[in-house]
Amino acid sequence: MHDNTNYDGSDIVNALGAPVTGTSMECGAKCVATPTCEYWTWFNENYPTAKDRGRCLLKTAKGNEQTVPWGISGSKTCPLQSGT
Repeated sequence: MHDNTNYDGSDIVNALGAPVTGTSMECGAKCVATPTCEYWTWFNENYPTAKDRGRCLLKTAKGNEQTVPWGISGSKTCPLQSGT
């Protein structure tokens, strides 16, 4: 997992339709359960729009990596790796 990171683009569903999860680990698990998902970004408590906090954006590709104070991102295999 990568704190303060957004993988921009390649969303399976746009942000408005993205599911809400309670944690970044739950978001990673959604990616694992979605055959077309390879990467994900989760909007944490620092996301500027309160109603979108907890959104889980599943992605087909990594896209452009951006440093942001509101994102946690990872790959499909990230939740399965020990020590992350």
